[in-house]
Amino acid sequence: MTCEKFEKLLPLHVEGELDEAERDIVEDHLKLCPGCSLLITSLEELYQTLHNLPELEISTDLKSRLYAIPERTI
Repeated sequence: MTCEKFEKLLPLHVEGELDEAERDIVEDHLKLCPGCSLLITSLEELYQTLHNLPELEISTDLKSRLYAIPERTI
């Protein structure tokens, strides 16, 4: 399997959404591929940063104004 195919699996690996067989394959590849290992480290840091962001609530006024915007047809 090429790195390009592994790169598509890395976000799923970080999110814990791979089955055991896929996870084992990805982890074996990561042991051998410094490029993919660096990429997954960056993804893990990104996911952690995003997870730590505060959840914002949208005000009722803003929601009303957004719902009032008519749908545009193309």
